Amino acid sequence: MSVAHIHGHVFLYGYTQVKKLGFIEVQVYALGIFVEPEGAKRVLAPWANNTGGPAGNSPQPLFESLLDNTDPASFFGRALHMVFARAVSGKQVADALGEKLSKVVSPDVFERFSSTLLEGIGSSGLAKGESLSYYWCQNEVLRVYVRGVPVGEVRDGKLPRAIHAGFLGDDPGAPEAKAQVPRGAAALLSEP
Repeated sequence: MSVAHIHGHVFLYGYTQVKKLGFIEVQVYALGIFVEPEGAKRVLAPWANNTGGPAGNSPQPLFESLLDNTDPASFFGRALHMVFARAVSGKQVADALGEKLSKVVSPDVFERFSSTLLEGIGSSGLAKGESLSYYWCQNEVLRVYVRGVPVGEVRDGKLPRAIHAGFLGDDPGAPEAKAQVPRGAAALLSEP
């Protein structure tokens, strides 16, 4: 991705999501994860300082740190930023997220999140080149941006983590992307 900063955060990693439709592969979106640099460095430093440095360390503690929201004192902001490579409807986006989210968050939270998303996207959907961001801005708050504009936020203890776990958790939507995160974290941690 050519974007280096978003919401005041630095780029950690990115990839392009490809869906297979029969024998045809269709590029759906490019995604980047951005983190608030100073807070992320504080939280991720123990992973980097283990014997052998980041390259020799298991990435599991890194992913756990990126998904942790149990200690408000060590919270740092992070964002998932998607730029669509083809037009999609709000319903397509909500349905894709619903497969996993509806199993993790309460029906009320899922409804509030879906409504925020659908209202923000609008009836025209997202056109090629338009963006959607999920900003984990506070310990239990997920703010949704559509086309770079904040459209709402949902307060819930599970939702922000669940959204990010879809890309960084045990069953990521794109394992090849998750594999790139340690390299991005090592680069961030090597900056002065």
